[in-house]
Amino acid sequence: MDLSFGKYFRTLIEERSIAKTNVCRELNISRPYLYSVFADEKTLTSEKQFAAAQLLKLDDDSRSRFFDLAARDRGEVPADIVELLADAETRREIRTRYGFLGLPSEKKADFDLRKKPKSAKSTTKQLMVPCCYQGGKQRVSKEIVSTVFDKVSTIDDDTQFFDICCGSGAYTIELLNRGVSPDRITMLDVSSWGAFWSCIGNGLFQISIFDKYLDAVPSDKASVKEHMIILSEQDALIDEPYKYILLQASSFGGKQIWRNGSVWKNAFFRSYWEPTPTSVRKSPANPMQPGPETLRARIVNLVDAGRGLTCINEDVTSLFNITIPENSIIYIDPPYRGTTGYAFGFDLDGFVLSLKERTSAPIFVSEGMALSDEAIRLSFGGAKGGISGNKRGKHEEWLSRV
Repeated sequence: MDLSFGKYFRTLIEERSIAKTNVCRELNISRPYLYSVFADEKTLTSEKQFAAAQLLKLDDDSRSRFFDLAARDRGEVPADIVELLADAETRREIRTRYGFLGLPSEKKADFDLRKKPKSAKSTTKQLMVPCCYQGGKQRVSKEIVSTVFDKVSTIDDDTQFFDICCGSGAYTIELLNRGVSPDRITMLDVSSWGAFWSCIGNGLFQISIFDKYLDAVPSDKASVKEHMIILSEQDALIDEPYKYILLQASSFGGKQIWRNGSVWKNAFFRSYWEPTPTSVRKSPANPMQPGPETLRARIVNLVDAGRGLTCINEDVTSLFNITIPENSIIYIDPPYRGTTGYAFGFDLDGFVLSLKERTSAPIFVSEGMALSDEAIRLSFGGAKGGISGNKRGKHEEWLSRV
């Protein structure tokens, strides 16, 4: 597997048991920036690479790999080589040895920077939400996590993260992508999402069982909707996490499908549609989003990366029965106020008040409206959000510290 710089850098730090606060101090970077490097969203300058190499006390092989991976991600010549080339005598020796015609060809080079993209995202397994889900925060999860990291100055290696009403897990997945260990994350959801994440965290999700259900999905896309209808008529208590992901991936409009006892509710599915000569849309509308192969790949990645997550598959009030460490951050993504189509709702204001009586941990709520003076309007991937943001869509999403 092609290793990314961010993953390698994090591995080196953890192998040496160096506190991330020390790394940030020695490299003169913020903690959010460090996690962005782990997630291969940002890179280290040459100066910071040398500082990191010195801090890590790398041997020759590890040092070479460190600088090579960093250079690949930045689309540059490795920083240690650049440093060597600053010496005129070294440049003369290289030219004497190779000359112009003796330069390594593309076929001979084992590290060809010209073939590598500047970004390492193509070589890194970025975790993604399993499937389409109305109300999921996959489009704004990066901004939410970045805002939380920016607003809470006390985040360290011991900080615990709570993802309440986690749903498809966009917030948790972004934390994992930034290098937060799964054993520092507690999720809670009363729906079938909770059952799914509980299996992932406990290491009980079996790909062989999921493959059994995936293999039964018709290859003929026009037949998928009928297959999902039949699947939704089966006992929901049997293999709930496996069936649910398939049903939700096929849900019409991504609307939430839920379980009432042993019966699936709100089970309405997409039809396969192909454009006609007069259609405005020119591409087919698939009955599953994503398709079976992509869905499986996402689940496999989550099984590998999510082991150790704690997920409480119960009502939100069950949070009152556990101890919340002082060094915690609580994120809540409740069903939107005044909307229909969700099976599970609760009194958000009352819940937050009760929660604040039990903990001093900072609490953030994602909603369709501002809930406090400390509210930031999210930008959905466009210009920077916030009260002064300049991008509005049909739907507003706010992150409020309450």
